[in-house]
This record gives sequence, structure tokens and C-alpha cells, in this order.
Amino acid sequence: MQCPACNQQIQDEFKFCPHCGHKVNNTCSGCGKNLQPEWVTCPYCGLAAKGQGTAQPLPPQPPQKPQYSQHPPTYPSGHRDYHSGSSGRYRKRKKGLFGSFFSS
Repeated sequence: MQCPACNQQIQDEFKFCPHCGHKVNNTCSGCGKNLQPEWVTCPYCGLAAKGQGTAQPLPPQPPQKPQYSQHPPTYPSGHRDYHSGSSGRYRKRKKGLFGSFFSS
């Protein structure tokens, strides 16, 4: 970063230029974070950076609620049969070769 007064190279975290004593980084009156001299508004809270009036921060937007239908989805006829067993009807389980002899 360069000092806006003497154009000497200085570190970003300096608050004063060590070459000319110019105040380099301002702090935001709204959030207290360091501001660069070329900034017009604070990027953290939206307030004016250099006393150029008070910029109004953007109002918070309410979260968008998802749109839900009041009714469950309807399916075309035959949809239930399509997703059921292979024949669409209940089938008895096969018990094997000796299963019918030993079952109660």
C-alpha cells in the first residue's frame, strides 16, 4: 500500500505513515475495523468511511420461505400398481421342498 500524502510504500496494517506522519488507516465508527484510505464506505458494515455523510446500511432481507403445496402430489392411475410387486398382487412366500411338511 502507498501513503496517499507522500506516495511512499508502507505496510497495510500501519495507521500512520512512518515517512510523513499522515494518518493512513481509519477505523470505522460503526464496527471498529480498519479502513483503507481510498475506501468510500466500510465493506464490513456499510457506513461512510470518510465522514462523507452517513451511508445507510442495507436492510437485512427476510429469508425466503419455501413454497409448499397444500395437497399431496397426484399420480396418474396405475401408478401404485407400477411400484408394487412384479405382478401387482400379494404373493405367498414359497417355503421350499420340506417347508410345507414341517410348518404348523
